[in-house]
Amino acid sequence: MLKRRLQLFTIYLSIFLLIMYLLPGHTFASSNKDKEINNLLSNITAEERKAIHELEADKGFTIHPDINIESSEPVKVIVEFKQDPAKVEVAKAKAMRSRSKVTLSQAKEKVESSHKQFKEVLKKMKKTKSTDGPSITHEYRHAINGVAMTLPGNSVKDLIQTGVVKRVWKDKTVRLELPKVDQKKVEPKMADSVPQIGVDRLHDEGIKGEGIKVGVIDTGIDYNHPDLTDAYQGYRFTEGENPAEIDPSQVKGWDYIDNDADPMETTYKDWRESGEAEFISGVSYYTSHGTHVSGTIAGTKSNDVDYAVKGVAPEVDLYNYRVLGPYGSGPTNGVIAGIDKAVKDEMDVINLSLGSNANDPLSPTSLAVNNAVLSDVVTVVAAGNAGPGEKTVGSPGAAAFPISVGASDVSQTIPTFSATAGDVTVTDMQLLAKNFTDNLEAFKDQSFSIVDAGLGYAEDFAAVDVEGKIALIKRGEISFDEKVKNAKDAGAEAAIVFNNEDGQIPYYIGESTAYLPAFRLSNEDGQALKEVLSDGLLLTFGELTNTESEGDHLADFSSRGPAAQNYDIKPDVVAPGVAIFSTYPSYVNDPEHNNYDLAYARIQGTSMASPHVAASAALILQENPNYSPFEVKAALMNTSVDLKENYSVYEVGSGRINAYNAVHTNTSVKVLDKTEMLDGEETTMIDEVTGSIGYGSYYLEEGEGLEEKKDIRIENHSAEEKSYAINVEFLHGNEEGIELNVPESITVGSEQSEEINATIQVPKNAEYGMFEGYIHVENEASEENFQVPFAVRVTDKGIDYVDLDRQAVPNEWTFHPFLLPFINMALKIKSPIETMDVIVKDGETQEPIGLVGTLDSSNMEVGREYYVLQAFMGSVFPFTDDTENPIAEERVKLPEDDYILEVIGHDENGDTYTIQNVAIVDNTPPELTFNDLEPGVHEVDESMYTDEDGHHALWVHTNVYDSTIDVLKSKGLDYDQSENIVAYYQNSPFPGQIPVEANGNMKFGLLPEEIENGPVNLDLLPVDLATNADIVNKTRYTFVEEGTAYGMSTYDKEEIKKGNTFTLTLSLNNVKALMSGEFEVEYAKDLYQFDGVQVNEAFAAYAEENDLEINLNEPSFREDYWTDFVKVGASIEGNAFSGIDKDMKFLDVTFELIDDHYYGGATSLSVDDFSYEKAGESEPVSISVFSHDKYTIVPKHSTITGFIEPEAFLHEDGFVLQKDYEEMGVKIYAKDQDGKKYRGTITEQGNFTIKGLPVSERTYNVYVEVPGHLNNVLETEVGIEENGEVIGESKRVHPDMNTAGDINGDKVVDIHDVMRVVAHYGKENDKTDVNKDGIVDEADIRFIEKNFLDIGFDAPENKTPLEKLGNKGLNDFLKSIGLEPNN
Repeated sequence: MLKRRLQLFTIYLSIFLLIMYLLPGHTFASSNKDKEINNLLSNITAEERKAIHELEADKGFTIHPDINIESSEPVKVIVEFKQDPAKVEVAKAKAMRSRSKVTLSQAKEKVESSHKQFKEVLKKMKKTKSTDGPSITHEYRHAINGVAMTLPGNSVKDLIQTGVVKRVWKDKTVRLELPKVDQKKVEPKMADSVPQIGVDRLHDEGIKGEGIKVGVIDTGIDYNHPDLTDAYQGYRFTEGENPAEIDPSQVKGWDYIDNDADPMETTYKDWRESGEAEFISGVSYYTSHGTHVSGTIAGTKSNDVDYAVKGVAPEVDLYNYRVLGPYGSGPTNGVIAGIDKAVKDEMDVINLSLGSNANDPLSPTSLAVNNAVLSDVVTVVAAGNAGPGEKTVGSPGAAAFPISVGASDVSQTIPTFSATAGDVTVTDMQLLAKNFTDNLEAFKDQSFSIVDAGLGYAEDFAAVDVEGKIALIKRGEISFDEKVKNAKDAGAEAAIVFNNEDGQIPYYIGESTAYLPAFRLSNEDGQALKEVLSDGLLLTFGELTNTESEGDHLADFSSRGPAAQNYDIKPDVVAPGVAIFSTYPSYVNDPEHNNYDLAYARIQGTSMASPHVAASAALILQENPNYSPFEVKAALMNTSVDLKENYSVYEVGSGRINAYNAVHTNTSVKVLDKTEMLDGEETTMIDEVTGSIGYGSYYLEEGEGLEEKKDIRIENHSAEEKSYAINVEFLHGNEEGIELNVPESITVGSEQSEEINATIQVPKNAEYGMFEGYIHVENEASEENFQVPFAVRVTDKGIDYVDLDRQAVPNEWTFHPFLLPFINMALKIKSPIETMDVIVKDGETQEPIGLVGTLDSSNMEVGREYYVLQAFMGSVFPFTDDTENPIAEERVKLPEDDYILEVIGHDENGDTYTIQNVAIVDNTPPELTFNDLEPGVHEVDESMYTDEDGHHALWVHTNVYDSTIDVLKSKGLDYDQSENIVAYYQNSPFPGQIPVEANGNMKFGLLPEEIENGPVNLDLLPVDLATNADIVNKTRYTFVEEGTAYGMSTYDKEEIKKGNTFTLTLSLNNVKALMSGEFEVEYAKDLYQFDGVQVNEAFAAYAEENDLEINLNEPSFREDYWTDFVKVGASIEGNAFSGIDKDMKFLDVTFELIDDHYYGGATSLSVDDFSYEKAGESEPVSISVFSHDKYTIVPKHSTITGFIEPEAFLHEDGFVLQKDYEEMGVKIYAKDQDGKKYRGTITEQGNFTIKGLPVSERTYNVYVEVPGHLNNVLETEVGIEENGEVIGESKRVHPDMNTAGDINGDKVVDIHDVMRVVAHYGKENDKTDVNKDGIVDEADIRFIEKNFLDIGFDAPENKTPLEKLGNKGLNDFLKSIGLEPNN
């Protein structure tokens, strides 16, 4: 199926369905109690908070919250081991100044050992799992130590139990995001950007990158390009050779999309063979990005055209790692694999002009690039194209160690004509676009008629004659690209586009074979020309001159810092990245002939800036081969220069690079900083050498100022002593009395270094804000100047931010693969907060409704981001008017509506801080409407095919609408209908995804060959922002070729209950010469019983009318594990009968519903095909049977499911360890109010099921009994009301944790339990071994210590736990076995 793809990007998602359970509904009356609620919450004690509902905030995770650990469906993950890569471990030990030394060879052995241990565990998992068990797709040893793999979601937590795994990341999709042309300055070629950064002077000196290995991690490369073929040193495809058979260790570079040695771009030919859409959201299937980046780095100017490209470092050895495929997208696992192999291949420099928009310096790609730098690889990354807002720098651009690059423009020479038309003279008609072969000089003194072409739409041109004339077009509504192409298609000689606002149009869109000469005018000049059109005057071109643009302005699209977690200064530097002219694959501009004379393009982005810096780093290394990556970074940052305007250091870092000075500087100004590295859920601080000072974010205590110090080392690598003047330039902050104290000067001897302190002082009365500037270090004897940016953030107290992963959630749902029945939260505090409470307010009146949960934030670190998983599930503990019990004990569901989710913080001084977000409870699936073809069975003929997106296909157009989007937009939030997706199931149980456009439009296409190859069953499942989806009633299309024979199953009832019978009727369509036929019905053996088969009335009437005899076959049966099958059939006999040639209802098959523990709504029985014999043929014919009709089972019994939580068997991340719980003696059962018991079953994962609970208005009690633990009980209602009737449901409940320590089963934890453990301490004793690890040890007795004197709910009323035996208590017994008490 042709489909539009979508990146589903959510920052902090989770699918732990363990604690979601259906709750009673509630109607809320508003009252004015805002102050009372704040007072109430500020006075709740710690114990009372624990009794309400505690939320948990974590700094990190072991299993990424985006992973559905309940689903058996395969999930792609990246697994990081606890053991660091070898070079990283050695570098960390050095940076952390560890006393324990480790050699590189020892570290490599530890890496190999971790892989071996992990694989041994996987083998055991595969033996106990199905064929869909774990499979490794990549092994990493260098950028990270770990693997990329696919495994069932419910097996992920088993990985943690290996002891090898540190963290499991969700494998997300990375996509190229190039900026739109909305920049206010223009437009260099390499000839413009190379001189601006001083590279031309280096080339004159012979410094061109010789011998330096540069790896480009991108979309691949067209290594046949004349300007790249000599620089490229990697594998080249040879006819007759299979690149997939090449040993990766024998080549440098790799293709991680096709998993072979050939990193060729995704080509035009690949697209033609793919059957996919040529463009999705303006992005082509075939790629070019990596070739453009490669030309900027290493173009050799070898092509025989005057615009051939010479890169910044044309003599480097260029290698490529293809990690992004069709449409410029690829999985994160491939990006990390590319980094990993580049480190293994010993690249000197790597460039990553890619990333995500998530500002996360601790993301998996950020971790990988940090490790690459620690492995001695200079790593350069694009900052991103999400500007101009603050904190828009992406990942890995936010990572600490690499060089993060923003984009600036350069001075440009722009061809400019003067022209006249009658009395109108224009002097500033600048070039907008041209073909590669256009000769602008030929226009001089030429005259042409001018035609008003409106806005330049194709329809505008259809209404006028522009053949051989100048098309005058107004800017607006459609892109410049479309206007120019439409003018060329209409036969115009040239086009003039005039502005729709004051001033000149500030864009140059480049060269293309699809363009004609196009010029740009101001609005004033354009309107003047338009006014004389009616006079029939000719436009005469005058002199061709050049206009010089200023250059050195920051690109609007360039992503800004700071880094989200730590307020590091990012980007580090900027470089030319606006409309950069470089190499392109031949097929983009000339897909038919692949002419390399046209294989160039001008594009923009930080992707184009980054390779300028990567190549400059190569030039630095050629002249300074002993530089570390940190020293290369410092050289580039120290020698950068200011842009023309004043920008924040969070926008430009140190400034625009000056490669010449960076190569030749013999002074280094190094900031001796520290940075965070993830270590499990903790972070480790290690030494970092950089070129900027990020002091961080601070709050001011009342009456106190701030003083923070950073160390700077100034190194003199020259043969002479140098004296440096040091001064401070404040961009903002000096007016607030803020001071940065540094020495006024310093003298550093030859080949010596000196350290100074840079101490920032913020007075107590300073305003809040960002304070920043530069430290300038100037050589007093020369013109050498070096600069170090600095910044500090000073804030008020309170909560910095609370971000929701999305702003809509369901609280009534049926499970489906895309369900996320909760909102997760990310938050950061600016000052110490003791407690935080999450409440819900009415979205209109702002009246408090209820409490969601409470959070102990007393140990949260200021400035650290925390995640609260499952923060809001659409339910609250309502506030009451009862002063004794102001918060209800029972949680209730909120009705569908919009609400305010408010976080209230309280500090130790009693001050209160609040922050709000919109949150909508939405249980309504999105609407899917059909613009042309309705669902159903469709026989397809040639007239139904149309041409769209470059393909001749059967296109179906629909619209998806979610009313919640309108509500969010009405509140000023940036949402549109593209938040919806449509999942599709095409002849498969595994879903794909189709994106939805901003207006809700969605389309899909089926190619003729897809339909020719057999029936296409296509189910559509719209999913909205809240993740609502009607999984029961998926929209089904079936497509067959016209005249294809097929069957259809239908049912005689819409609803059935236990004990009812119902009938399936099989109808036949387009059959020919049918003499006999049979089919098999599959049915769940625990739900249905076969009741009989008979000839359908219509079939019987047909036989009677035609004097035919129908003979029913004797039904036959077979069994499978879960289901039974019954085969039924019939034959027809009659004089001169030559078979049935018409559509016909065939047989009726009747079943009885014998059980009703099915809660999935509408369903059907399975009939896959129908086999029949044709007159005159010996071999039977098999045709497909389609099921579009369904019935609904109305259950009168319920099922309860959930997970036990025995304290001794809980992993530190909260999930239940895998054990044989039934063998262990765990009991789970329910009792009704009359005492009748319903026993349950339990799996090794701790998942229990209790079936067959009759629907009742009375509650059930669910009991969990675990040996060595106190018992617990949960009271719950089961059954839901539907159409005025209470019916059964499958309900997930969340029993409380079973407290560990009741060894003797007397319902209390006391000294008797202590004595039993002490008696068997250090021995094997199953009854005393609380955690069943094979030995009675400290872990067992610590459970008793923790829960000492606890009493079970079912202990007799007069039962009192015994604290001492004689005069000996718990502590005495602990000391007797050599343990110190914990309390």
